[in-house]
Amino acid sequence: MLSTTELFVEHIISGILSLVWIVAIMLCFTGIDMTVLPVIKDFWGLLAVVTTAIAYPVGIFVDTFADKLLERWNNKIKLYHGLNKDFSLLTHINKDTDANTTNYFIYNRFKTRVARSSFINFAMIAISVALLILRHGQHLGIEQPLKMSLVIFITFIILSVAALLLWNEIAKTVHEKSAKLWPNN
Repeated sequence: MLSTTELFVEHIISGILSLVWIVAIMLCFTGIDMTVLPVIKDFWGLLAVVTTAIAYPVGIFVDTFADKLLERWNNKIKLYHGLNKDFSLLTHINKDTDANTTNYFIYNRFKTRVARSSFINFAMIAISVALLILRHGQHLGIEQPLKMSLVIFITFIILSVAALLLWNEIAKTVHEKSAKLWPNN
């Protein structure tokens, strides 16, 4: 069974990535003075606590949204491997007594959550940070804001696509192995 700590870490990772684009959007479309950003470093301890408290529920939200967004695709992968659409990996790994099998699937559930939420977060970072640099790049000391925006946008879109392809590969592998272990699912 997935431990609470592992689940917490998954959602914190997703939430911190989400906060990057949320803050970028806030900075982009509000009148917040960008010169206040260096002052934040003096309050890093408080910022870390507040960030964690906000990141966890935001991470849950983004992961759930990504799960719902990819649900039809995931069901097609299940059906391709002969699994029922309502097949639950969690139900089967909780019944399995082999520790190696259980650990394998738990680790892949961790990777699945991180990959599927990262595909959304990286796309949102691409858009929001590129816009932020376009709007405020000159004030931040960036000499070529258009060029920097394009580099950030392309880099994070590539990361988003890579995360989505990784999620797809993990799903295919996990469902293929599940179908072999539990053929009468």
